[in-house]
Amino acid sequence: MVDLLAPFLIRAYIALILSGAAASAGSVAVLRGVSYLPAEASHAALGGVSVAVFLGYVLGINVKFYDYLMFFLIGLSGGLISKIFGRLLVFALVLAPAAAARMFSAHVRTYLINTVVLTVLLGMLGLLISIYLDLPSSGTIAGLTSAAYVVSLLYFKAMKKG
Repeated sequence: MVDLLAPFLIRAYIALILSGAAASAGSVAVLRGVSYLPAEASHAALGGVSVAVFLGYVLGINVKFYDYLMFFLIGLSGGLISKIFGRLLVFALVLAPAAAARMFSAHVRTYLINTVVLTVLLGMLGLLISIYLDLPSSGTIAGLTSAAYVVSLLYFKAMKKG
């Protein structure tokens, strides 16, 4: 019997939650149709950061502290995600659920929420399947998220025809 509260699994759960937060960058990439995610994330963030910094200075907020905190948390989550799961899984958890959620979301707000929820649920389900079937976790999660995308694509096309 596998201990579901083992230290490795707790770190995996934390990384899945961070992946869910990072999946919003995948949502932006899917909305804009950009295939190179790092370029999209950096370009999408520049406009928002510059406006936020300006407004922070105007309101008298310590912008430098929050700027460093944001970069620290982004670096920490990216490092944890890629160290624990590997690069293939990072892209599978960031782009595939975002593309799947896009087909069932009418508004951007619900799209972002659906992406995060789908990422965390598929990641947890894939992790549990890999534990109980003794399969590699990264391949199982990547396969599950890819399958979810294919199923959502087929369902969306079938609903569009009917």
